[in-house]
Amino acid sequence: MGGATGAAHPLSDGVAEQPLLLRGPVIREIACSWALCFAFCSEGDTAIRGNANEDAISALIGMEQNMKSKLVVALILCMLMAFAALSGCQSSAGSASSGSSAAAAASQASASASASAVPANGVYSINVKSSASMVRVTSCELTVENGTMTAKLNLSGDGYEKLFLGTAEQADSSSQDDWCMWSDEDGDGKYSYTVAVEALDTPIDCAAYSFKRERWYDRQLTFQSDTLTPISK
Repeated sequence: MGGATGAAHPLSDGVAEQPLLLRGPVIREIACSWALCFAFCSEGDTAIRGNANEDAISALIGMEQNMKSKLVVALILCMLMAFAALSGCQSSAGSASSGSSAAAAASQASASASASAVPANGVYSINVKSSASMVRVTSCELTVENGTMTAKLNLSGDGYEKLFLGTAEQADSSSQDDWCMWSDEDGDGKYSYTVAVEALDTPIDCAAYSFKRERWYDRQLTFQSDTLTPISK
């Protein structure tokens, strides 16, 4: 064909640098096919042009089918990658949840072990937390003997006649032998009560009977082990 005979074809494999749009394999195939079709169509022979057109069209149809196949494969791969990523996230979440549950169980077991621990034999001072400000414990002596704990509580006021280890409903139906009556052993006008202690660091139900109201009130007492101070052995 006419023109400069020494110039390389723009789509030739021997070209050192190709346009950016012709570097992709699929786009390059399409461009080559169209160039081939144009070259044949520019010749004078009608039969050759017809054959060239048919070949180009067949090539384009084949490339289209090939591109559709590649697109389907790419979509399948994307779906598989998304599924794998989702599975990994769920696995990580499950592992984190299992780790949190294990840590919570260990913490609860440790707390239970601490609550069930009984100090050595002796007499200790200990702080007592009350669930109600009307039953405020100002001081407490804890006596431990052969695994049994007994506490002498001193309250800030004198409004309660007796205590019962349990709920108010249980106290109403209990025997007087189960009540802890007040005393003023120290002669300071403050009421004190001697009660059995089942465990440390665990809220214990304790009903208090009001002089004024003449009824039982539900309260809770917690003997705090981290405040234990030996008084005598």
